[in-house]
Amino acid sequence: MKFNTNRVVPVWKKTGISTGFNGDQAPPIEPDETYEVKIERLGWNGDGIARINGYVIFIPSTKVGDRVKVRVNDIKRNFAFAKVVKIIL
Repeated sequence: MKFNTNRVVPVWKKTGISTGFNGDQAPPIEPDETYEVKIERLGWNGDGIARINGYVIFIPSTKVGDRVKVRVNDIKRNFAFAKVVKIIL
């Protein structure tokens, strides 16, 4: 009997990308607060991904390179969701 030795390895382990945030810490953001961020990349669902002190924030309706002011509406242990308040040029 053969076993499949191929494992799914998270992208950050493959590329050496450091998140800079340890899930044991309290998130560096507060709910319902606004923050100015730059979209670094796109997530699997097409949401923009930004970081504050390594903490990941998913922001829909954005693209890579956008600078936006966002309002955080949902905070999880390792990531948060936010909505665009204003596009900054």
